[in-house]
Amino acid sequence: TPACTAVRGPLTGPISGLPARRIPHPSLHLAAPRSCGTLADMEARDSVLSAGQQAALDTKKVELAAADERYLREHPEVKAMVSAFTKHCLQSRPDSVREAAVAFFKDEASVRAAVASSK
Repeated sequence: TPACTAVRGPLTGPISGLPARRIPHPSLHLAAPRSCGTLADMEARDSVLSAGQQAALDTKKVELAAADERYLREHPEVKAMVSAFTKHCLQSRPDSVREAAVAFFKDEASVRAAVASSK
């Protein structure tokens, strides 16, 4: 492996207008692998939020989770729709769950019928 290569043109000589300089071979610049430490070390090193911002974010996450839970309790039809779709997938075993979801939820009347039949 060459230690370095000269800047050369497409034929045989140096590129016109540029000094003939030597460029170090890329393999000479590879650093030895380092240990990244523990996950906590990496998170602390990569953190871009201040302690106050992180506390506010954590509080917001808890508030959103509570709001989601409240919504699901207030709208039992969501659980019924998910249950009906799950039953549909287990019975039909589609190749693509994503495509099955599109087809299943596309027609509101079919969803209502599936929910009603799953009760």
